[in-house]
Amino acid sequence: MGVIEEDFDVVDGFINEKLDAHAKEIFGDVPDQKKFSLAFTVDDELVGAANGVLAQQNFHLKGLAVIAACRGNGYGSQLVVEIEKRALAAGAKVLTVSTQCFQALDFYRMHGYAVFAELADVPFEGVTKYYLVKRV
Repeated sequence: MGVIEEDFDVVDGFINEKLDAHAKEIFGDVPDQKKFSLAFTVDDELVGAANGVLAQQNFHLKGLAVIAACRGNGYGSQLVVEIEKRALAAGAKVLTVSTQCFQALDFYRMHGYAVFAELADVPFEGVTKYYLVKRV
């Protein structure tokens, strides 16, 4: 009996199973998470991608990346618009994303997201992490 080191995936699976069971006790059946993954290609080359997860009515944009040589061409915007369309069609009412001060804060604001929280010195000193929301 006691605290032991354990494989991350085993612990993660255990936690998710218990949290899902607890939510089911309180709210009844809730739909499974729906995952979205989109890629942007130019001449059959992957130059950008976006992914996210819809959990109940919240869609969280987990990641968005465009290679440096292709930034500023609207590819990121096309990915955001398309992934949001799919999330909304699947029932999303709230969209969330996080970014860091050196990444895409103005980009997400341009797409209608508003900062609802920020953490200074996360993930390390000198960096601010922002949490944004878009309600539809």
